Amino acid sequence: MKKNEMAQTQAEMGATESAMELTFAAMNKAFGAVFTETMKFKQALRIFDGMAALKVPVSKTKTMRFDEILRMVGVEFKAGKIDAQSVMTAWKVRTEDNYMAIYKNVAGMEAVDGDEQKPRKVYTWDEEKKDHMGVSVVKIVAVEKWNARTILRGLLQTAFTEKFEKMAKDSQEAWEKYEGELYVFDKLQDKGSVTNKKHIIRKTQVVF
Repeated sequence: MKKNEMAQTQAEMGATESAMELTFAAMNKAFGAVFTETMKFKQALRIFDGMAALKVPVSKTKTMRFDEILRMVGVEFKAGKIDAQSVMTAWKVRTEDNYMAIYKNVAGMEAVDGDEQKPRKVYTWDEEKKDHMGVSVVKIVAVEKWNARTILRGLLQTAFTEKFEKMAKDSQEAWEKYEGELYVFDKLQDKGSVTNKKHIIRKTQVVF
């Protein structure tokens, strides 16, 4: 056997051995998850079937065809249906593992140990208003969350990625710089009336 043939054979054996590190059940589960994700995604795309020529407002005086707007972000209609591959190729917001994702505002929650205590939403407080503390982060789109709204939201973020990246960065920096008080609230019932009792928590007790 020639050296180059031997090297190729060894490489193929190595690849086979690497693949065999997963059991049949493990690999089958992984492939099943990918198949399910693809199916849910494609099911959501079917909502837009036949909508290529739909005219939608882009200002008070102007309308555009839906397919023209999608073409601006690299998405195509084929035979009256959105081409799934073009959506996946165009989609810019991704996790570190390259899964399709969206920027999402996530409320700060009180970190708790175990399942007995339910985490409470974290708020800032002053005399004028009560706001929950949150940041914008990249979140993977769960299989069951694929719907028309999620797809359109992701395509909007694809078209204006820099805008959403800046919003996420600004929200993270605002959280890092925040030095005010943080609160969680307990709802207390007394003789039919409900009151909110607030508790101060430390910044280190907040998770997103």
